[in-house]
Amino acid sequence: MVESEYVEFTIPYLLKLKDSFEKNPEWRFEIEREGQIAELRFKKEKSSDFDYTAFPEGDRSGNLCWTKVQVRFPGGLSQENRTNDGLLIEASQKSINRFLEVYRAVMEDEWIRDLAFQNIVEFTVYWGFDSKVESKTVYVPNETFGESGIDSETRDKIQMYLNEDIRINPPKKMDLDTQEKLHRGEYELAVINADRMFEFWAVNVFVYLKELRGTSSNEAVELVTENKFTNVIGSFVRVYPEDSTIGAA
Repeated sequence: MVESEYVEFTIPYLLKLKDSFEKNPEWRFEIEREGQIAELRFKKEKSSDFDYTAFPEGDRSGNLCWTKVQVRFPGGLSQENRTNDGLLIEASQKSINRFLEVYRAVMEDEWIRDLAFQNIVEFTVYWGFDSKVESKTVYVPNETFGESGIDSETRDKIQMYLNEDIRINPPKKMDLDTQEKLHRGEYELAVINADRMFEFWAVNVFVYLKELRGTSSNEAVELVTENKFTNVIGSFVRVYPEDSTIGAA
């Protein structure tokens, strides 16, 4: 029977907490979800390549300092059988992100963000039973890794943008920002970005259609400005607040 299960990994932030892996039990934190307790322990670490006594603020990449984390599930995550490593890692990620959400707000450390699997890369999973401990090192799933090179056509395109000083347009930036938020699991921010991107697209479509009907570009833009053609989705919701079937098949 499993007595304990825990996952150990490194996060790129230096948290201002006392080391609690082996001591300072009062500096361990508990999170309860769906009747399951997750105990979080922390240990500050720093690079041995540099000699310094202070820790840099806002180092979100963990270049000089970082924190090792243990997320422990007393009695095991399932409370019955040995839990597979994927479920333990997923539960650990949710636990550390919940902790970081609270820590960020209380400490007012705006530079701290939620962590995706790709921000951690390596996890060590432990199972304790019958006074023995088994462990397994797990890396980010292979399908999350992209190709390590680009073709000559893409290389030339990058160089052309640099040579001709071509600026990346706002819709492209918003599109990539939205994808990044989705990738990181920041779904609320992804929706906000998508709303802004749709608004930009809708305004451009409006101007394009007016031009097709003979309106000059300047006049079409003036129509958008004069009628305050912004917050398209929000305006639609206000106009039809009670009809949830609009657009349904």
